Amino acid sequence: MSSNSGAEDALRDLEGRMKREREGFACSLHYLPGRPYPPPPLPSTTNQPSHPLPRAATILEAESEVDEPSATKSETGRVASIPKDVTNQLRDQDREFCQQHCEGRVTANELEALLERMGGKEMVDEYKRLVVVATDAVQKISDADLGALYDCFKHESDKKLKVKNLMMSNGEYWLSYVASVIQFAASDPLPSGGFPLNYIPSGIDQLPFTPRYQKKRKYDASLRPTCSTKPTIHNVLVNVKFTAEAAPNFDWNPLLAKNPRADKVRQGFCNAVDLFALQSTRVLVPSLSFHGHSPTTPPALDAHGNPSPTTTLLFSILDASQWEIVTIPDCFTRDKLASTAALLHLLRTASPYQLGLNPFFEYSFNLDVPSPIPATTKSSTAKHSASKSSSTAPTSADSPTEFALGDMAPSAVVLSNNIPLSLNPTPISPLPYSPFSRSTVVLAGEQVTVVDGRRRRKIVKVSRIADGRSWRERAMVEEITAESKPSWCPTLDDSYAAPPRVRSPESQSAPVPDQRQQKRERDPPNNVTPRHIEIHVFDSPADAVRLDKVATLAEYKSTCIELLDAVRELYEKGVSHRDLASGNVLSAGGRLVLIDWELGRKDGTDAAPESSVVTGTLDTMPIILIRRALPTHALPRDVQTYPFLPHDELESAIYVMFKALTTSFVPSLKLEWNSQVDDLLWNVQPKLSELIDRRKLMWNRYLGERSGPILDLLTEQGHEPVSKVFRTLFDLDLPVQSRDDLSLKSIKEGWVDLVKEAKAAFEEMEVDPKTEWPLKGVA
Repeated sequence: MSSNSGAEDALRDLEGRMKREREGFACSLHYLPGRPYPPPPLPSTTNQPSHPLPRAATILEAESEVDEPSATKSETGRVASIPKDVTNQLRDQDREFCQQHCEGRVTANELEALLERMGGKEMVDEYKRLVVVATDAVQKISDADLGALYDCFKHESDKKLKVKNLMMSNGEYWLSYVASVIQFAASDPLPSGGFPLNYIPSGIDQLPFTPRYQKKRKYDASLRPTCSTKPTIHNVLVNVKFTAEAAPNFDWNPLLAKNPRADKVRQGFCNAVDLFALQSTRVLVPSLSFHGHSPTTPPALDAHGNPSPTTTLLFSILDASQWEIVTIPDCFTRDKLASTAALLHLLRTASPYQLGLNPFFEYSFNLDVPSPIPATTKSSTAKHSASKSSSTAPTSADSPTEFALGDMAPSAVVLSNNIPLSLNPTPISPLPYSPFSRSTVVLAGEQVTVVDGRRRRKIVKVSRIADGRSWRERAMVEEITAESKPSWCPTLDDSYAAPPRVRSPESQSAPVPDQRQQKRERDPPNNVTPRHIEIHVFDSPADAVRLDKVATLAEYKSTCIELLDAVRELYEKGVSHRDLASGNVLSAGGRLVLIDWELGRKDGTDAAPESSVVTGTLDTMPIILIRRALPTHALPRDVQTYPFLPHDELESAIYVMFKALTTSFVPSLKLEWNSQVDDLLWNVQPKLSELIDRRKLMWNRYLGERSGPILDLLTEQGHEPVSKVFRTLFDLDLPVQSRDDLSLKSIKEGWVDLVKEAKAAFEEMEVDPKTEWPLKGVA
């Protein structure tokens, strides 16, 4: 136990309270009500409808003209543990990241609208009560205490920050002091052991590395468990940033602004993206950032003799659809300090579920640092990371520093059967670092059955997906198993889907400020393409692993044969998977398990999306789907209407099998082998045109320049039978290029022969049952 036992007791009480209130939040919060099943018929297009924004939100456009630049680059001024050249590099990366992801995704709204999203009408009513209390309390603050508060805020930008300079005379951090003004004025009872959550400064240190988070970033302060010894990527509930620079123009999208005053805004946004990715079950992430200098007595005047603007507080919420913001100008003046104090106190005393944790999950704060469920790198039917450094997903058991005291870890999920399913808190899927895009987080767990008390292995898949894909995964699994369940299809045990947020019909758009109206010719559409949460629970074979993690060559062979059979059977059932990838093709003792059906399609539902967006796993994607994502001007006129063929599924399956072989093989001539494999562009994000060229050159009809040298090396290192199989596969008449009506009939007639030829190549390969995987080269 930590010496800070009072704070730990308070946090333990919070854990208990969260378990009691979880069901209430799951039922009442308007962004997580259930949606009916079955859904409408599978859509014949992937075009996603946009929905009106909630309440009076307005999308912020990029500014057409640059504000008057500030005198210096935006920075807190702190001499942090991150070198200045690294800081400048991070600032440039933040700017590029926001330019790539944030156009049309930033909306301005009212404070009450954001609070309603977080906690419903109850949270709005509590805020109004606190403002009334704070209005009287703020007037009683002495000028000396107010001056001390301003001094503390100024010290946040000290070149050599000392945490002691951020403390008020009573030893309390100044930000907590502002919130505490209400606590004592309202005579609200102080929680036993103090506040379980509080505002804590971070000093000059960056966030500590974990196996899944190794960015050189820092958080100026944060709302986190009081008993935590330092901020971590897993314990920050609300990120807080400070800068003495004046606020940028929030009438426009600040993330796209060229003005360096927006740098701190971008830092805060990118920190929120990291929290959203690493705290992988969260529904939303609130943030605070303070911009500008504190008030002075008498008030400072600008060049025109008017009072200078002082600190602006930016309050924001990041979710899977948008980044929503509201500002409180002059937030530390006496007439605005009541609103600031009420907001700070409200966040500090809110339920973690109101702060964005998912109410379908129970959470542990690692008060006793419990032993997690055993590592599941060899027992899950989930996606594993595609990156070379994360081919085996780390777990808390593998990495004891992944979660520390006070870190929030999902410990269980509770869906319709109301039976908690215990979870390993470390996801076994890649991290979804792109905001506002389709993302999936996969967790492994166990559930005790009511009938016999046995523990059954489960896989929990949490997806943030566009509304047009509502219930797609469940619908596809039920379509496949309608007549009989193939052995390779997973068993869906439970599922849940939320509707998108939509504005009520009576709500009206906020009027566009005159300044913006004058600077642009049209208003932006007051719509976004929303994403909603879906949760699916699947039964998991106890010994399922990725294809590249099988134990023997015999298991690899039998799984590949079953994969070819599955591709044929899918065609016969009139459906296609559309996302065959390393994390979706699994082997359970040589038996195929095919997962992740969210992108699946029925025959005849193949219209291409309007936008050039890659959906699926890029490095094993068939060429036709990569081509569809190219800019329109780079495409033949009719490529968007080309039908998806079973040949494309076979092409993708061959990429998966070849990737499993080449990325796991242990060569005796490493330098030459690695050079050739790197040219295949596995596990990278290349230019689409470059990837198309590399994939074409793997096939013999395009001379096989990329696969041939690798197969030659495989033969030289003692694996001629395996090399022979892939020479046969790459000699198939793939990928299909011409898809006009005249050629389609003959192409489809030859489809069965292609699968038979590919399957025969594996069946003819003689395999010693004792040959271990991965294969090793013989010198």
